[in-house]
Amino acid sequence: MTHVFPQTILQLYAELLDRNYDEKQLIAVRRAYEFQCRIFTGLLSGSGKSQWEHGIGTAGILVLVGAPLHLIQAAFVHNVYGLGDFGDGHLRVVTPRRRAEVQQAIGDRAERCVARFREIAWSADGVARMLEQFDDIDELTRDTLVLRLADHLEHHLDAGVLYRPSDILLQRAAPLRPLLPELARRLGYPQFVDYFEESYREIDSRAVPDCLHHDHPMFTLPPLSYSLSVKVRCIHYATKLTRRARRPLDKLAARLRG
Repeated sequence: MTHVFPQTILQLYAELLDRNYDEKQLIAVRRAYEFQCRIFTGLLSGSGKSQWEHGIGTAGILVLVGAPLHLIQAAFVHNVYGLGDFGDGHLRVVTPRRRAEVQQAIGDRAERCVARFREIAWSADGVARMLEQFDDIDELTRDTLVLRLADHLEHHLDAGVLYRPSDILLQRAAPLRPLLPELARRLGYPQFVDYFEESYREIDSRAVPDCLHHDHPMFTLPPLSYSLSVKVRCIHYATKLTRRARRPLDKLAARLRG
């Protein structure tokens, strides 16, 4: 790609310094980065890219397009409520305790964007509805859509979507191609248009062998000394039992609906 985006924390710091971020802003970015390091330890995507790198890359994109500080902070942990390890044994849930922890790390305004991130329907139909109703969209949703654009672009940098298993992300992303330029323009960030076009050209011209694909879209490589606490093991076991008990009921409900 012609444009070079920060992919390490030092590259990001250099970009911030070149843009004259003050000490208070730099500290806010560092706190967000350090929080993501703790909450995403050992987590990698199917491409082999760590969640740390993805967060830095997403934040770097937002720096380059001139997004406000709270979005840069949110970028580091934009999917924390889906993938973050809070040490409580629960997966993909939002709780008051979790929200308080994220708010302490990145601030209230950034945390609201992170909470809204997982609620937005990021599909062709969802984005089309957003464009139709754009004049009625509130500020929080607009901010979160900018965050979504940066996340989507970061997954495409270096043809990253091609390294994911089964090309699932690539298949989901394809219908969005004609919609995202208009969304970027209406949000006031036309820079995304050129960035997406460059990333698409790279993706369309590259082939990735199966040996570079992982079997899972996300996986964890924990430190050798890592082990689950008794509390977390119990929660995981109880969750499995609950899911097994619900399966017959779900099947019965499906038959009744049919």
